[in-house]
Amino acid sequence: MSEQLTDEMQGLTLQHQQQHRRRKRRDYHAYAALGAEEQTRAVTPPLVSPSGAFDPNAAASSAGIGYSGIPEQSQPHQQFQQGQFQQQQQPQQQQQQPQQFQSQQFQQQQFQQPQPQQLQDESQTASLSVPVARLKADEYYADKQFRTFENVAPPLAGTQYEVVDQGNASPKFSLMTMYSIPATGELLKSTGMPLGMLLRPFAEVGEGASSESDKADGKTMNNVENVGNLENDMGKGPVDNGDNTMDNTIGDHAMDNAANNDAPDAGTSIDASADFGNTLPSLSKNQPAVPESDFSHTAGVPRCRRCRAYVNPAMQQTGYQMICNLCGFTSPVPSDYTASVDSAGVRSDFYQRPELHAGVYELRVPREYAAMSADTGAGADAGADTGAAQRALWHVFVVDTSSTAIDSGFTGAACTAIEMSLYGRRGRSLPQGAKVAILGFDSRLKFFDLSPGLREAKVAVVADVAEPFVPFAGTVFGSPVESQDIISASLERLQCEPAACERSALGGALKAADLLLAPRGGGLVTVLLGSVPVLAPGALPPKLPPHQGLRGMAAAEYARDVLTAGCTFYTDTLEKLYVDHCIGANFFVGAPSPVDLANLDHLSARTGGATRLWPRFAAERDELDLANAVQRTVRGAAGYQAQIRIRCSRGLQVDRIFMCGRAYPGNDGICASLPVLGPDTSIACSFTHDGKLDTKKDAHFQAAVLYTDPAGVRRVRIINSIVSVTERAADVFSFASADATLALLVRATLSKFPADTSLVSVRNLLVAGVVRAVSRYAALVGARISAPGELLLPRGLATLPMHVLGVLKSHALMSPSSHPTAAGARSAAPPCAPFASPPATILSQAQLQAAGAYLAFDGCHMYLWLHTQVPLQFVHDLFGTSIDSVEALDPLIVQLPILDTLLSRQVRALCSFLSMHYLGLATHSVQICRFKTDPCEADFLQLMYEDRSAEMVWSYAEFLRYLHTRVQQLHIDSPKPAGKRFGIF
Repeated sequence: MSEQLTDEMQGLTLQHQQQHRRRKRRDYHAYAALGAEEQTRAVTPPLVSPSGAFDPNAAASSAGIGYSGIPEQSQPHQQFQQGQFQQQQQPQQQQQQPQQFQSQQFQQQQFQQPQPQQLQDESQTASLSVPVARLKADEYYADKQFRTFENVAPPLAGTQYEVVDQGNASPKFSLMTMYSIPATGELLKSTGMPLGMLLRPFAEVGEGASSESDKADGKTMNNVENVGNLENDMGKGPVDNGDNTMDNTIGDHAMDNAANNDAPDAGTSIDASADFGNTLPSLSKNQPAVPESDFSHTAGVPRCRRCRAYVNPAMQQTGYQMICNLCGFTSPVPSDYTASVDSAGVRSDFYQRPELHAGVYELRVPREYAAMSADTGAGADAGADTGAAQRALWHVFVVDTSSTAIDSGFTGAACTAIEMSLYGRRGRSLPQGAKVAILGFDSRLKFFDLSPGLREAKVAVVADVAEPFVPFAGTVFGSPVESQDIISASLERLQCEPAACERSALGGALKAADLLLAPRGGGLVTVLLGSVPVLAPGALPPKLPPHQGLRGMAAAEYARDVLTAGCTFYTDTLEKLYVDHCIGANFFVGAPSPVDLANLDHLSARTGGATRLWPRFAAERDELDLANAVQRTVRGAAGYQAQIRIRCSRGLQVDRIFMCGRAYPGNDGICASLPVLGPDTSIACSFTHDGKLDTKKDAHFQAAVLYTDPAGVRRVRIINSIVSVTERAADVFSFASADATLALLVRATLSKFPADTSLVSVRNLLVAGVVRAVSRYAALVGARISAPGELLLPRGLATLPMHVLGVLKSHALMSPSSHPTAAGARSAAPPCAPFASPPATILSQAQLQAAGAYLAFDGCHMYLWLHTQVPLQFVHDLFGTSIDSVEALDPLIVQLPILDTLLSRQVRALCSFLSMHYLGLATHSVQICRFKTDPCEADFLQLMYEDRSAEMVWSYAEFLRYLHTRVQQLHIDSPKPAGKRFGIF
């Protein structure tokens, strides 16, 4: 098997001594077979075995993932109804259960160990589970590298793998929906697949993107993922996680300094700034930053004179000329950029210049690329000289000081979060030259003087919130280093000063923040809101009368009344001001009553910011999460004053660009400006054919992000992608990416919401996208190799059904009766999160065992689920000897106590790994949820995506049966070709 994998992994190299040759053909399809042997794929291990086809008539397994056969013709297909899902006909024992799932229904019978025969059935269906597929991918890439030019399709999202940059962008920065593009638009249309690209220009390098000579085992995930099983015998010995790499990481490199500290009792508050990051070696400790070249003091950046593409590794160099790989035009090389070229066409400075050998790199550009002001109206990419001096990114913190926010503890938590984001334990976190301002608001505005020479906080109050002004001429901003004492004093006064009013005027505070940052070229506004803003301008009263709730509302009424941003102050006035002045806005909301997030989120989405909600804010529980969220946005800001341009090969054109919560027309790849950028900034782009591609050549894509970094330096980040061209539909499906396809499908669907479609239509469109892809594969490829009654899944899209099912069950797309806080969800990113060892467990309640403990992480919340029968030794090792039982645990614990036990070190190291590796934070809160005890158990159980949800959304097995039924129906209804014969014969 290893020899076979080695042969299949061999491909093209980027060495100039070797000539290009065609890539070796690979197997083009994957099947879902029960009871068949697994076969690992060279590039991406298949979800299902290629030895047979999936039979939906197989016997049901005890795990709840079995298949009871194709529904009879008398049973109607499940369709999405207005506002809810129609329940499929189920066995009698399931029909007796009420629709609304309650934790009390989680009976003890579900925790009984299955019989040997049941285990066999479970193993047969395990290959259909996404966690199992990703675990196999991790095992395959444990000792292998992913070479961006030699290898074809990227690994599954969430896989630990080392990337070697060979002049093609890492999947961490650029992900294509397909890595074998149809040569014609007719072939693309026949596949039913979208052609597009998902960009994450400022992905954290620690997530696994690497260059040629470094090592970094990175992981990222776009989709729901996994629950880790902390077996009930962990207190007796090491964790048996099935992965030697992570076992060593968690066990041997545990917190050595914990033994030297006094272990606090369970429930003891631990300093939120405690640095647990060094408890686990980072997977990117040897990871270099994105390489850069300095063109700031040259005549200009080498670019194609026709399409204006930047110099990249795929351009042919002749010494004094370069041939564009996108349009084929020959352009002269600037005189100060010429170099000798050998017989193979390789420049003598090939290894010294990143733009000649790296797929992702940065260029420091001259003053001609300086950001243009809103008054000039010209784009910076045009190369006009403004002479404007660039400044470091400045910050304005807007804090709610109303009595509601102070009484709930939100104001105090907000001030702590600001101080942590500025200083933390490692001192200054902002670049040199950055400055901050602090602005409080209730019914009035409070400006603080941050002059470094002051000994106590000085505040000026502005009562006119409709037309605010800045009382301090030049001292409202202060350096975090020079004014550290006065900044701390101002934050202390902000939370200790008695509140004068319970009402708040958020709109006036946002206008004042614009007045502060507009003359300085833009910046970042961080708003911490702890009450409902009811004062004009920008008043956001509750959209629903008290006690009415959202139950019983139709989907169209819910979208119109709740999800629509209808306040013109945010959608028109502030949006224009903030975008024109390059100001980004982040909102962190912890109000005790419902807040209209639709309007706030509209402003943050348009400006490149983020919105985070704590619907039931409790300071003792949520203070750490709030601090982490603020710290990630402030410290993670990658730049501002950005413009994005996407270019592609001849024969293709940019169709739509999905960014900032809306869809922009292609217009030759020009995208609207983006005020701020961060590690989570992502752009999706779709392409269409305007001609025929040559199968003898590759297709090229280039994304250029022109921006000002936090230190005030003007840069361009270049991302280059290269894919092959084919005339075979089988190649398109085999080398497709389920993760990118899902992202593009979700963004294209949500771009029409809520103006042109409803939640019901969004669900229907997502399901229709899966049905279209699977049915076209069955018609074009599977008809020749499958037998009647078999469901055939393409290799590249094997995980797509599970991912779409997870999106359907996410909070953002649930009905109003289930999740009233979904009003602020603008982008239903795949609702799964990254996870590491112990090995992942199938997301089903049937997998939860008696006396077990499970850790789940969804990217925002970390849940530690404990059964009531967990051994007492387990509780003592994890929470301390002062805790006598699970019932004695404090549900408001936010961090696990530091104990000198093997179990404590392992679990804390695992939590620290998840937090540091995926969020870049030293620590993360852990929410305790006990079986049939804590209300948050419902949130944990909602992550069991392979089960039927509370709204009667399909289980994974039911969804596969539905897909199979729809594929068969489409095959029967499709028109048959004319003539007696069809095909090549």
